[in-house]
Amino acid sequence: MNMKTYEEWIADGITSSEAKLKTSVFFVEATRCEQLYIWSEWKERLKWKEDGSGVGICIGHINKQKTKPVWVSFGFAELNGKRICFYDVTSRFCDHTMVEDYIKSKYPVKYDNGTRTAMCDAMNFHLCANAIQHNEF
Repeated sequence: MNMKTYEEWIADGITSSEAKLKTSVFFVEATRCEQLYIWSEWKERLKWKEDGSGVGICIGHINKQKTKPVWVSFGFAELNGKRICFYDVTSRFCDHTMVEDYIKSKYPVKYDNGTRTAMCDAMNFHLCANAIQHNEF
């Protein structure tokens, strides 16, 4: 895991959104509705600070003609002072393996003493919450 802070990334000249992605400690696949359910369930157990900004990125295409793009929406929140990235495919076309591979290659974060990839879906948000509560990064 890269140990640069958000401020250090900004000083290096990258965008705010990219700095947030690079300093996220966990990636959670969740629609906006699922995020609301997660917040509702966990807001009393975690100090939750919503970040209203986000970014959409075309991470690739399904076909060689590049007429079927895969767009992913990335949003952020701070939970107990740790930045979490929520992501969701927002394009017509989706390749979940492509999305997971993109995140793992660009933002390779681990937890549990570096033994587990810091990614989950909305149903398994408890993995993210437990890692945050036990500061496993």
